[in-house]
Amino acid sequence: MQQPPADSVETFSGEEDERSVALVDPTEYDDRPGYQADFLGPEHRISVPRVTGDRADDAVQVLGGGVELRFWTYSTVMSRTRRIPVLSAGNFDRESKASLARPTAWLLDPRLDVDPAAGRALQVTDDWYKHQNSSGLGRGPFDRGHLTAFENAEWGDDPLRNGTDSFHFTNCAPQASSFNEHKVWRQIEVWAAQQGTSGRVSMFNGAVFDGPPSTPLDNDLFQLNPMNPGTLDPMLQGVAIPKQYFKIAAYVKDGKLAVQSFIATQEGYFAAIDELTEPDEVLSEVELTLYRVPIAYVRHLTSLDFGVLEDDAVTENEAVSEPQMIRELSDLV
Repeated sequence: MQQPPADSVETFSGEEDERSVALVDPTEYDDRPGYQADFLGPEHRISVPRVTGDRADDAVQVLGGGVELRFWTYSTVMSRTRRIPVLSAGNFDRESKASLARPTAWLLDPRLDVDPAAGRALQVTDDWYKHQNSSGLGRGPFDRGHLTAFENAEWGDDPLRNGTDSFHFTNCAPQASSFNEHKVWRQIEVWAAQQGTSGRVSMFNGAVFDGPPSTPLDNDLFQLNPMNPGTLDPMLQGVAIPKQYFKIAAYVKDGKLAVQSFIATQEGYFAAIDELTEPDEVLSEVELTLYRVPIAYVRHLTSLDFGVLEDDAVTENEAVSEPQMIRELSDLV
């Protein structure tokens, strides 16, 4: 594997210590196994979803070959043009989960290019987030949103190591701060693990690039239109902000593979983007809208091939035929 120069390290100082970033030796990642296809058992093998069509050419080829960036409990695939992950695929074991203090430092991933500057340019980093986040340093409310969540990585024999590994910009995308506070969105993986018989779940998260606009409703919520034509995502200081995100949870139920698929929209935050002209202006708090959807809708919107999860034999796929709004976990029964 080609390596960047050993001295390619950068950190922010002063009040930016919480947002310190560093380039490290890519060989330090060689032992990370990444997402495990047979995590739910050899008879329920689920491969990393495959990027298809025109979007396949947009997936970043990483050092060492292929497009998969492997971490301790998950893997990601990066978009060259959007500089955020197309996909984050992870495994979660509820039975060995820990509850730890969250780290604060985010890391640049050194595996995108042999040239550190070129690799950095393929990631949306704190050069952008520190001007946008809702902590008072920027115009908000777009934060560094985990795709594979810290709470769903802090498990196993070394939960601190595993959870800390989720703090990479290659597992991060611009999300409204309420994503981290939206109980149902964050609890889906834990809920899915409770539905299964082993406490284990394989999960898939990512952005919908240039998806169809949703229809505003009277109560500040939005109605998805997943089969409508897509439109370009809005730009904010040089970064395109995904209108929607997807989450898929797969688990074993009564000896059979089951899957639940979801889309959340953050379009309620977009109306004011063009009006943010003063440094102290911020976008208003708007409720996220979360839907359970057929997995075929996610495939249509993302061009991701979910393989066996799309088979008719997989249970729960037929739970909904149209988007179903989810306000609380009891809506999933």
